[in-house]
Amino acid sequence: MRDPPTIKLHSDLTLHSGQQMALGAIDYARLHTSWRLVTGDEPATATLSQFLDPTPGVLIRIGKTRKTTSVLSDPERTVRLAIEHLQSRGFTHFAGVGLSSAAQEAISAPALPLSPDGRVAKQALQSLESATAILCCSELPAYWLATDCKTAGIAVPDRVAILSLRDGPLLCELAATPISSVDHAAYQIGYEAARLLDRMLNGRSVPEKTLLPPLGITARASTDVLAIDDRDIAQAVRFIRANAHRPLAVADVLRNVAIHRRSLERGFRKVLGRSPTEELRDARVAIAQRLLARTDAPLAEIARNSGFILPQHLTAAFKQVTGLTPSAYREQFKRK
Repeated sequence: MRDPPTIKLHSDLTLHSGQQMALGAIDYARLHTSWRLVTGDEPATATLSQFLDPTPGVLIRIGKTRKTTSVLSDPERTVRLAIEHLQSRGFTHFAGVGLSSAAQEAISAPALPLSPDGRVAKQALQSLESATAILCCSELPAYWLATDCKTAGIAVPDRVAILSLRDGPLLCELAATPISSVDHAAYQIGYEAARLLDRMLNGRSVPEKTLLPPLGITARASTDVLAIDDRDIAQAVRFIRANAHRPLAVADVLRNVAIHRRSLERGFRKVLGRSPTEELRDARVAIAQRLLARTDAPLAEIARNSGFILPQHLTAAFKQVTGLTPSAYREQFKRK
């Protein structure tokens, strides 16, 4: 009987993403294999190595064949999710700190100049337009940016909003204004990496690269604002998002906002580029996305808890917004 393979985990356990990716790999191994998992320098059959650029991921390498593959959070969808989150709060002016060239291009805005110590230059902060959203490559520059804004008397999120493209809960929560961040599904990345390695060790084919969608935005105080000058539209948006899980209609919104329906429709189109009905649909789909990714609840229950009367209504709206059915979306996060 052959000895079980030794699998080495290269993961920075001081980082939240490193811990979560390691836990995902460990859980898969314990459930489905007899692997011997190690973290030291001893010889190993294969390695699962964490990386963070351009987004959190795992490089899979089998020692003898040198064959490699990787699993990572989809960088394009990460940036798109971040932009959509900020646009949903009314932001139209953007800036970047430490972003990749692709991410910087995606936000169609310049990178903020840095001082010699790697912080955003004070003059750059003071020259920002009101209601600017700043995307940071990770939690560390976002943390220092929040500190520098406080020192310079720049209100966060009222004058600038800050969003980190990587989630580090400790630094994000400790910041002068807690930082919103992208949840990269690090656990699922580790789990999927271990599953693919298991296939490779059994002589089965695997893709050259696997991209998993981010789970969503962990919203904190740094983006908790609506950058909308029109008070009636801002009030309507807040009402919709606070009550999207209820059986709500546009008529209910009008009863809570002193505005005519035509003005409401025109205001939503002008400020957000969508109708009140579409805003309500999007808010409900966002609830459903979180429930699908993080729970095993049946579709009928998810539909009820996200404001849809019937599962069919959820499916139709979900496909309109995401291009996927709820089942296909959930499959991306399923622990196989």
